[in-house]
Amino acid sequence: MYGSDNSQNPLEDYTNIGAKVSVRALAQCSINLSVDNLLDKGYQTILGYPMPGRTFTVGIKWTMQ
Repeated sequence: MYGSDNSQNPLEDYTNIGAKVSVRALAQCSINLSVDNLLDKGYQTILGYPMPGRTFTVGIKWTMQ
Protein backbone atom coordinates (compact mmCIF):
# COMPACT_ATOMS: atom_id res chain seq x y z
CA MET A 1 0.00 0.00 0.00
CA TYR A 2 1.06 3.54 -0.63
CA GLY A 3 0.15 6.79 1.07
CA SER A 4 -1.40 9.64 -0.85
CA ASP A 5 1.96 10.66 -2.35
CA ASN A 6 1.71 9.39 -5.96
CA SER A 7 3.10 5.94 -5.00
CA GLN A 8 6.48 7.28 -3.90
CA ASN A 9 6.66 5.97 -0.31
CA PRO A 10 5.24 2.51 0.41
CA LEU A 11 3.62 2.01 3.80
CA GLU A 12 5.05 -0.70 6.06
CA ASP A 13 3.26 -4.05 6.16
CA TYR A 14 1.28 -4.76 9.32
CA THR A 15 -0.88 -7.39 10.95
CA ASN A 16 -3.78 -6.25 13.10
CA ILE A 17 -5.47 -8.66 15.52
CA GLY A 18 -8.72 -7.99 17.36
CA ALA A 19 -10.93 -10.00 19.68
CA LYS A 20 -14.53 -9.77 20.88
CA VAL A 21 -16.35 -11.59 23.68
CA SER A 22 -20.06 -11.45 24.46
CA VAL A 23 -21.59 -12.90 27.62
CA ARG A 24 -25.33 -13.21 28.26
CA ALA A 25 -25.89 -11.92 31.81
CA LEU A 26 -29.69 -12.22 31.84
CA ALA A 27 -32.30 -13.38 29.33
CA GLN A 28 -32.55 -9.84 27.91
CA CYS A 29 -29.04 -8.50 28.73
CA SER A 30 -25.59 -9.25 27.29
CA ILE A 31 -22.21 -7.66 28.05
CA ASN A 32 -19.66 -7.17 25.26
CA LEU A 33 -15.90 -6.59 25.44
CA SER A 34 -13.74 -6.00 22.38
CA VAL A 35 -10.04 -5.27 21.93
CA ASP A 36 -8.60 -3.75 18.75
CA ASN A 37 -4.87 -3.87 17.92
CA LEU A 38 -4.39 -6.60 20.52
CA LEU A 39 -0.60 -6.72 20.03
CA ASP A 40 -0.35 -2.90 20.40
CA LYS A 41 1.70 -2.52 17.21
CA GLY A 42 2.23 0.80 15.47
CA TYR A 43 0.96 1.08 11.90
CA GLN A 44 -0.38 3.61 9.40
CA THR A 45 -3.15 3.29 6.84
CA ILE A 46 -2.49 6.85 5.62
CA LEU A 47 1.09 8.14 5.46
CA GLY A 48 1.82 10.43 8.42
CA TYR A 49 -1.28 9.44 10.43
CA PRO A 50 -0.47 6.65 12.90
CA MET A 51 -3.32 4.49 14.11
CA PRO A 52 -4.09 4.21 17.83
CA GLY A 53 -2.56 1.50 20.00
CA ARG A 54 -4.53 -1.13 21.87
CA THR A 55 -8.16 0.00 22.28
CA PHE A 56 -10.80 -1.52 24.56
CA THR A 57 -14.56 -1.17 24.12
CA VAL A 58 -17.19 -2.33 26.62
CA GLY A 59 -20.92 -2.38 25.92
CA ILE A 60 -24.22 -3.56 27.30
CA LYS A 61 -27.04 -4.72 25.05
CA TRP A 62 -30.56 -4.78 26.51
CA THR A 63 -33.33 -6.38 24.46
CA MET A 64 -36.98 -5.64 25.26
CA GLN A 65 -39.20 -8.69 24.95
